[in-house]
Amino acid sequence: MKIPSLNQTQRRTAFALLAVAASMPLLATRSLAQGNEARHGAGEMSEHATMRASRTGLDGYCPVCVVEARKWEKGRPDIHSTFDNVTYYFPNQAIRAKFDANPQKYVPALNGDCIVCYEKAGKRIAGSVKHAAIHRDRLYLFPGEGEKQAFLKEPAAYEASDLAANGVCVVCLAKANKHVAGSPNHTVIHDGLRYQFPTAQEANVFRQSPQTFLEKGMMASKAEMQSVSSNAVQLVGRSGCAACEFGVTPLGAPEELGLAVVDASGRVTVVENAHEDYPQIYQDRFEGKQLSLEGKIVKSQGKIDWVQPTSLRVIH
Repeated sequence: MKIPSLNQTQRRTAFALLAVAASMPLLATRSLAQGNEARHGAGEMSEHATMRASRTGLDGYCPVCVVEARKWEKGRPDIHSTFDNVTYYFPNQAIRAKFDANPQKYVPALNGDCIVCYEKAGKRIAGSVKHAAIHRDRLYLFPGEGEKQAFLKEPAAYEASDLAANGVCVVCLAKANKHVAGSPNHTVIHDGLRYQFPTAQEANVFRQSPQTFLEKGMMASKAEMQSVSSNAVQLVGRSGCAACEFGVTPLGAPEELGLAVVDASGRVTVVENAHEDYPQIYQDRFEGKQLSLEGKIVKSQGKIDWVQPTSLRVIH
């Protein structure tokens, strides 16, 4: 199936949301080992959802051990938790409790599907624990070494590929017809995709009935994509502090003040992960230096873009 008049990234986003809408359970459940009542809905699930709910994640290896200790340790089937219809095993109750407190920190991207395949072809292809990578404390699985190396060579091209609706709050769009940027602090993972919301209130509304907002998510993706003529960006501008001057922060590190590049037109570009990838430029951001930036736009709202950089240098 081809989506006319859309580029590769647009087609990927549309494919993904169509696939989610087609295969989505009537209600998504999250069950803990002790049978806690599901927080993501209650009631019957479709046959597809039941099959997904019985799937074991990471071939039984403990996700907390992998992410925190970089150790592949098998869990026990009697100590488990189910998150986003995937069941994970843990070696003891304490580690399981750590997972339950913040499962989004430990689950693999796209529920273990290959994010490179998803970005390039809009397809959900299962990854393997034999071809795993950790990038910025997030676990990724790939079906083969080729996809893994493609990711490691240019992770910025893929790490935001599972961000649904380009980070726009689909609840705000559905209820108020407003494009409101979500926050990484209020992220809900549904079918492996990350939906972001400005507050916990919108996140909880989505959890109660995610299927209600899937169509709006597709509309948001198209609208946001169409507002950016190309995902690639190349610009020159002065450095600045994203939070101090413009009240925004990086998507991937909201606790950081962030580096902004302001071009001659006044458009603001927030450079993702500048504090780690370009520490000296980040430290000197208040000095108004002229910077040359190349990268990929991962989100755009109003006069502000968020970019995963491939090159950032000081001109003078």
